[in-house]
Amino acid sequence: MIRVQQTMETLSQSTSAALQTSLQSVSREILLPSFDRACQNMFQQVATVFQAGTQECTLCVVASSG
Repeated sequence: MIRVQQTMETLSQSTSAALQTSLQSVSREILLPSFDRACQNMFQQVATVFQAGTQECTLCVVASSG
């Protein structure tokens, strides 16, 4: 019984280390760059809509004061 438990612990530790390395690699090479591109795209869209809204608001103010 004790030997089985030791084997399971050893297997668990080695599997955990391998998975951790793989997850770190995937995060660094795939997830983070994808998240970065998505955020850049989102903020670009927000900036574009904000500029259009600001221009529209400015035109309304100028038209109402003239």
